[in-house]
Amino acid sequence: MDVSLRAGLHRHGKVGKGMQVRNRAMAEMMERKIDHPRSGGNTAWVPAPYPSDLHSTHYHMVDVDEVQRVMLDAAADPVSRAALLAFPLLGEGKLDDSDVRERAVLRYAHSMVAYVEPWVRRGVGCSGVPDFDQIEEMKDRATERIDGAILANWRLHGVISQADIEDAVRKAAAIVDEQSAEVSGYVPLADTPEKQDSMLAEPALAAVLQIIDDALSSPSAYVEQALFRNRRGVKAG
Repeated sequence: MDVSLRAGLHRHGKVGKGMQVRNRAMAEMMERKIDHPRSGGNTAWVPAPYPSDLHSTHYHMVDVDEVQRVMLDAAADPVSRAALLAFPLLGEGKLDDSDVRERAVLRYAHSMVAYVEPWVRRGVGCSGVPDFDQIEEMKDRATERIDGAILANWRLHGVISQADIEDAVRKAAAIVDEQSAEVSGYVPLADTPEKQDSMLAEPALAAVLQIIDDALSSPSAYVEQALFRNRRGVKAG
């Protein structure tokens, strides 16, 4: 925030402080998200009408222009260009334990499948499938992009293998099946051995695997090509 203010970004654009992902937890949002304007943020990403309306009231409670003026008058944070551009390297030994590594890969795979299944199969752009810890949380395309890039990067550097990825996607599909069992018209992704052995025949899972495969070659790891291609296939029947 300090860097963007001193660069003058607030005079030409907007600065956001993060997305609201638990759209039904509105009391929690009212308590916590007011911290965004209090810390200088002057725009927000709340992907649902009711919490958006509620969050807008925070900007009537807080004078963000005044907050930004106070921040500019204060001493600058000691942030260097080198620090901003430092790569967030994985700590040595952090994933040496096979159980820890398997669980980490499964969490990313689940996040991807939970977003892609509604998107590709049902045309639902923001998934409400619970997260890996069974907490209802909205996922968006940026989440998909980040998760796919992480798994692709780990595979590139030998942290995990393609077999690890496919096994995690298969397990994630079974978890999403269980989480979506009460959804009207839901067709399971992995309820038979045949489906589990032929993931590429399922457009949603094919999209997940393609996103991971494309992550290191597509511009900025964008996921549109895989999503659009498989969604078109579903619509074509």
